[in-house]
Amino acid sequence: LIEDIDAIGSRESIENPEAFNVMSQILAEVDNVEAKEHVLIVATTNDPNSLHPSLLRPGRFDKIFFVPPPNSKARKETFNIFLKDIPITPDVNEELLDILVMKTSGFSSADIAAIVDEAKLTAVVNNKQDGVVCERFVCKDHLLEALKMVETSITKEYLESSKVFMDRDRKS
Repeated sequence: LIEDIDAIGSRESIENPEAFNVMSQILAEVDNVEAKEHVLIVATTNDPNSLHPSLLRPGRFDKIFFVPPPNSKARKETFNIFLKDIPITPDVNEELLDILVMKTSGFSSADIAAIVDEAKLTAVVNNKQDGVVCERFVCKDHLLEALKMVETSITKEYLESSKVFMDRDRKS
């Protein structure tokens, strides 16, 4: 897995000698992997349009997938995952989760993690007495306040440019 390949494989970054050397080595290794070795190489990016054309030539990354923002069911599951192992008050319930899910349309899983992290931080800050941290329970108000502080990282422009990229890739 090569996560965020655009960090070293964009048109701009490849002009940097260090990034160019790293990318050249990665491409050499990718090109040397034979199908019979049962190796799957996956690269991720949030900016497919910035990728250097050498990454996209046939035989390197043969399949390109667009992973859309999570739907409401997936967002609810994501909230449950991130809230599972933290102390919460009884007002963090299904009704609140439904409200959070409704208000996070278009948010990524990372955005939801940021909301929960912000709520945990707020809980710690708000639950101090005489400088000593007391109970650190996350409550409804912490999550709703965190929701106001975290914006989605997925913009309409990003979604549109990704659609253009995918359409262009399908025509190639």
